[in-house]
Amino acid sequence: MPPIIDLPAAQGSVNPKQVLVYLPFEDQQQVISLLQPLTEFSFSIYGPGLSPAQFGHIRTQPPSLQAFKTDLLQSEAVLSNAGFELISEALQLKKHIMVKPLQGQMEQQSNALALTQLKLACRADELHTKVIADWLYGQRATNSTHYPNVAAAICDWLLQDTPDQTAPLIKSLWS
Repeated sequence: MPPIIDLPAAQGSVNPKQVLVYLPFEDQQQVISLLQPLTEFSFSIYGPGLSPAQFGHIRTQPPSLQAFKTDLLQSEAVLSNAGFELISEALQLKKHIMVKPLQGQMEQQSNALALTQLKLACRADELHTKVIADWLYGQRATNSTHYPNVAAAICDWLLQDTPDQTAPLIKSLWS
């Protein structure tokens, strides 16, 4: 089935120069260093071990679900690993996406491959300031996607009391 997307109904305005960064398995100080020269953009970096701080155009935050969702809604672009949930939300919101899949993680490699083959995102196996700048200033992905309200469809399906009939549900959600 398509992913269940947890996004608020009211989405507000998008800042065209704001970028949400979620690379929790990278050296956070190195990520900050890579983003320092890109002063035309505002970066909100979330990650374990980070304290709330402002470094010019770069803001760091520890994990925080509500603040993260707000920044996701307000950001034009998302730079993250190639996990499933954040990328699904970013796709639903039509964000400009770059993924850096985790090495040795088959799911991440597969997600990154699918995103690039479907022309939904850019991929970088190594991060450098130039790679990030080329992505930010470059052309956006040419395709987009929209996910249905999977949670509501599952609730309706459960109320029909036909648990053995999953094929029609799955087909309707992917059509």
